[in-house]
Amino acid sequence: MDKNIEIASKIVDLKILLDRCCEGRNKEFGLFLTTYQILFLVSKNDHIAPKFIMEKLGIAKSNLAIATRSLIKDGYVIKEVDTLNRRQIYYSITDAGRSFLNQKLHQVSSDLPEMSELDSGDLDRVIRLLSK
Repeated sequence: MDKNIEIASKIVDLKILLDRCCEGRNKEFGLFLTTYQILFLVSKNDHIAPKFIMEKLGIAKSNLAIATRSLIKDGYVIKEVDTLNRRQIYYSITDAGRSFLNQKLHQVSSDLPEMSELDSGDLDRVIRLLSK
């Protein structure tokens, strides 16, 4: 089998497993997976523009609006208007949002199988390669 095909197959397997792991927690956590992804992106890129989120997650503006409205209502994210260009908005995570996300990440990590063979650097390399 071609090495690239084999790698692509393993990536698809990984995606299915991660989706299953995260999806099972949605009802328990009270948020949809896309909403978690948005909260995670905002936590990693404070003061983030909606266009960046839409491009990164491949979601429509209407879906972003619904999800961010929920995050704002729950007090996890704030919406800021640029003082120089009032048409430009940004999202930032609140302390409550960061605390909520950290709590949920700890819960998900406790459900993952032992990953002692991997280190953070391994995962960083995979993420970097897939982000290109």
